Amino acid sequence: MNSYRSRSLSPLLLLWGSIGLLLLAADATFAQTKASVPVVARQAELRKVLEETFELSKATTNAKRQEAVKKLMAVVESSSDASDDLYVMLTAVLGLAKESGEFAGYQKAAGRLIELFEVDANTEQARLLDEFLKSSKTSSSAKPAIDEAVAQAIRAAADENRFTEALALLDSAEAAAKRLNSPAPVKQTITDARTKVSERATLWNAFEAASATLLTNTDDPAANKTVARWHILHAADWKTALPFLMKSSDVKWKAAAQLELDASSDAMAQTAAGDAWWDAAQAETGATKTVLLTRAGEWYEQALPSLTSVIKQQLVTKRLAEIAPLKSASAAKSSSKTKTNSTPSPFGSEPASPKEWVDLLKWSEGVDWNERGVNWNQYVEGPVGRNGLTVKPGKAMRYPLPAILDGDYDLEVEFTRIVGTETVFIAFPIDMQTLQLDFGAYNGKCSGVSGVDAAWHEQNETSRRPGTFANNQRHRVRIRVRRIDERAEFRIDFDDAHDYIRWEGPLSRLVNFGGNGVC
Repeated sequence: MNSYRSRSLSPLLLLWGSIGLLLLAADATFAQTKASVPVVARQAELRKVLEETFELSKATTNAKRQEAVKKLMAVVESSSDASDDLYVMLTAVLGLAKESGEFAGYQKAAGRLIELFEVDANTEQARLLDEFLKSSKTSSSAKPAIDEAVAQAIRAAADENRFTEALALLDSAEAAAKRLNSPAPVKQTITDARTKVSERATLWNAFEAASATLLTNTDDPAANKTVARWHILHAADWKTALPFLMKSSDVKWKAAAQLELDASSDAMAQTAAGDAWWDAAQAETGATKTVLLTRAGEWYEQALPSLTSVIKQQLVTKRLAEIAPLKSASAAKSSSKTKTNSTPSPFGSEPASPKEWVDLLKWSEGVDWNERGVNWNQYVEGPVGRNGLTVKPGKAMRYPLPAILDGDYDLEVEFTRIVGTETVFIAFPIDMQTLQLDFGAYNGKCSGVSGVDAAWHEQNETSRRPGTFANNQRHRVRIRVRRIDERAEFRIDFDDAHDYIRWEGPLSRLVNFGGNGVC
């Protein structure tokens, strides 16, 4: 069975510049565009100039501090260079926003600092959140930071190696909530998150221990059961789990696995696999029961159209009706972070329908980006139109095309590099992460996707060497993104090469905007 055979969300397919998107020499990889943090003496020198220029000493009230934040961020966002000046301005913004309890400005400055300068993203995010929480003077000003700390902790726990970081974030949130006597619901949110993180950490540690056991005893029944259950319940990876289940100490799960492996196109065999998972589910509760019943439903759905037994048809139909509400609840939970496909573009165009191709350049045509905080139009030569756009030469010059993605999607881009040997890059999202597809990194030595855990680069075709391509020649890229539960895949076609780059794995192995390079 294909793990990507169905989705609860209707796909929104996208066409990005199908009639010509012209990109002029962007910089190499995202990691290369980052600048070093200036030395302390240099920071002090520039801070004096900044204090005098913007009269920061006069920002003695929250209103004045917030006004200073706006002025400084306007300068920051108009600059494309990660200079020493920019770093000092961002740290000044962080200080002013922290003093005034203005988390939105604080978070915006923190994000830009992490994006532009050579700091460890996870460590710096946690440190800056901790600082804001410690300086918060009221429960209301702390709440958005607490919410962000909880969200970051949950994301950190999704990556199996960052439980310590997740718990430290929750410690910061809990200390702030206690000090400021936050409302009970806020405290309960932190408690619930801690429980979730701790439970996942316990399960992961058990999985790690079981995996170690299997290195010396591949037939250990208990270890096989633990490893199999992890792959099913936390990675939705049935293909990997089934061989472990065959050596498992769980009789019912093992029997179901055997029937699943034996199932073919025969409707009765498929029904038998469904029955086995249905029976196994009866001894489980909560999320585990839902997962097994959902698996049973997948086999029932395959079998039903070809079933000739009237009695079996009736039973399968009845059970599918019982499973349907569980699947709907699970789908609603997994899609709670996304917009529905009836949501229009943030720029006022008509919403897209499922399976409809959308020209994103149309959505960008005539957009005044200044009203949204960043003047992206300064990076392009001439107005943006449906015939394409040309990006000016410069360091990390870029232009966004707006869309709300609902479920799986395809993205097509056509581009021409007119001069130079620098990288052309395309950023594309998967769930909450944004990955970066680079063409011609390191003067053509490599092309690939950054933002994938290093260990998973080795198991997937995430890069090509050499990664050269010709100037003054139109190139075509198609990015296909598919996701189900906690796993995802992307496949990338380049010119005539199908699956030129591809990856499949857990969402927890993806890192937002940059992360590990590809070369």
